[in-house]
Amino acid sequence: MEGDRLSKLKFKLLSISVLILISVLTLGAVVAEAADYPPTQSPISWNNPNTLEGYTLYLPIWNNPGILTSNPSGMTGGVTNPIAFAANKFFTVPVSALISETNGDSSFTNLVSCDFLLDGVEYPAKSGRQVGTSLFGNYSVLTFKFNPLPTLNIGNHNLKAYCHLSDKGIIEDYNNVYIVSGSSSPQPLQESLEYGSVSNSADGYSLGLLIDGNPGVVSSTYKAVAAISSKFIVVAPYAYTQQQLDSSSITAYIDTPFQLFGTAKVSSCSYSITNLDIESTQSQTINGTDISYTSLGLFSGSQAAVRLSPPRMSLLPGNYKFDFSCTLPDGKTAIEDYSYIYLPSQYSSACVSPNIALSPSGSQTANSCTPVSETVQYTTSSGGSGGSCVGSHGGSIPIDQSGSFTTPAVSPGNTYQYGITCTNTCGQSASAGGSFTVVQPPGQTTTSNPVTPYIDIKAQ
Repeated sequence: MEGDRLSKLKFKLLSISVLILISVLTLGAVVAEAADYPPTQSPISWNNPNTLEGYTLYLPIWNNPGILTSNPSGMTGGVTNPIAFAANKFFTVPVSALISETNGDSSFTNLVSCDFLLDGVEYPAKSGRQVGTSLFGNYSVLTFKFNPLPTLNIGNHNLKAYCHLSDKGIIEDYNNVYIVSGSSSPQPLQESLEYGSVSNSADGYSLGLLIDGNPGVVSSTYKAVAAISSKFIVVAPYAYTQQQLDSSSITAYIDTPFQLFGTAKVSSCSYSITNLDIESTQSQTINGTDISYTSLGLFSGSQAAVRLSPPRMSLLPGNYKFDFSCTLPDGKTAIEDYSYIYLPSQYSSACVSPNIALSPSGSQTANSCTPVSETVQYTTSSGGSGGSCVGSHGGSIPIDQSGSFTTPAVSPGNTYQYGITCTNTCGQSASAGGSFTVVQPPGQTTTSNPVTPYIDIKAQ
């Protein structure tokens, strides 16, 4: 269960004995103004682990945790939204990667190298370590900077850090970023808060808020707070379109302690959504007796997965705080978790419909007395906003790429129809298709029986 794994991972960073802080110095980087595109909602990629042989890699951006460290280990699915930044804000704070080592190897002799990728372009880390003390123990600092300085267009970007462990493998973490035009209003807010001023756990109770694959600030801050030198942290909102928010999965996981008789339950909970730009709030109260709990095992506590509704109305563009809090049975102690969400204002006018090009296109005919196949070239485009494509019979087709597929052998006298449909993150769709007919030449006989006219398009 996702919530079970999420709760078990809380505050594990407190046990980290050694960590490496890799800082990316980016002063002077350029942000290019271009057409705004909507934030891309992406499936979580699990190509490589972020933990191996006692080493763990974290990639917070500001204090928003990396995607592989923000979700429970063993999770196999889910989607995540990018972190929103104003065009002039993203490079004002260094991007940091953290490597923890729990086996007491302070020399990191097994660590070969670490690298950063920005939109697939590699930036190797330069050596030069500095030993110091963080909130949670000793660390080494390995600094490097982008060279040449990158130019970021307005829209979606990907940052990845990966480290080679000698004779062991690779650990990685990554994050997605959404850069907002300087002319957009309101701009994404960056919230500064004191670490520990809000708690999501007390007296054996804890909670975690999850909006799709994006974790709450309080339940995930521990994974990033070691990157700072003070107790004050800065977090940025996750970017959503209204359509993505309407279909989002919002869940509050409540863990309660074991008690000998019955099930420990919270007294009551409150769920609120606040527009931070105009300070307007909608909220609802949830009675603790209306929450269903599931036992986590013998002599263990229980857990509730409270499914929360997206906003009950269309939201204005801007910044929002999604807050979930519960009062414990003593009626005084409260636990809380919350998330920041940003709805951009300008992307809708810049959305470009998907496009699909097939070659050959339309209706094609071949003369043959034996079965014949046809190879079709395709190029798919999302219009710049990302998305997905499927073949007419369910086969997956990559978007924003070129490729080809080959029809099965078509017997004389039969026609095969095929098609591709692409949908971008604006919700716009486009389709293209064609047909392939084999005609038997006059005076000749068919050499094989026809087969069922069917094609399952798959990329080659």
